[in-house]
Amino acid sequence: GSFIEKFCKKNNIGITTELAGHDGYIVKTSSSQKGSIIVIAGANKRGVTYGASVLFDLLKIKDEKLICPAVYIRDWATIQWRGRPTEYIHLQTEEALDTCVHSRINLIDLRDSNIPGGWAFCGIPAGINIDTVKFKTVIDNAHARGIAVFGTVACSVPPERFADVIRTFRDLIAL
Repeated sequence: GSFIEKFCKKNNIGITTELAGHDGYIVKTSSSQKGSIIVIAGANKRGVTYGASVLFDLLKIKDEKLICPAVYIRDWATIQWRGRPTEYIHLQTEEALDTCVHSRINLIDLRDSNIPGGWAFCGIPAGINIDTVKFKTVIDNAHARGIAVFGTVACSVPPERFADVIRTFRDLIAL
C-alpha cells in the first residue's frame, strides 16, 4: 500500500460514512521519520473540506515557523442538512460561499425576483425570466464547494398562472 495507507492502518485511522457521520471528518497529526504528518479524511467531499477548514484554523505562526498542534479530531454534523435561503442571487459571491463552507452550511436555496430591490421571500416569482448566467455561476461555484443547491418557486398563484410555475421550475432544472 501507499505511505498514507500504511500510516492510517498503523494509527487506526479508517473512515466510512458510518464511522464519521454525515459530512464527518477526522484530522490527525503525527510524526514519522519523514517529518510531521497531517491526515484529513472525510466521509464525503464536504467532510474533507470541513476537515481542511479546521486544519487551517489550527495553524499558527511562531518564530516565523508554521506550527500545527498535535490533535486527533473526529467531528460530524448532528443536523444532516444545514442551509439558508438566498433571496438575492447577487450576494452569493465566491467569498460568501466560502463562508458557508466554513460555517458548515451545506445547502443553499436560490430565490431571486430579478427585479432591482425586489425580494423573493416565498421563492422566485412564477413566470419571470431567470438570469441564467448569474444563477448558473452561483450553482457551479456552490457545487465546487460541495454545497447542494435547490431553487424555490413561489407557487401561490391563481390557477391561470400554474403554467408559469411549471415553466419557472423547468428553467431552474435546466440549469
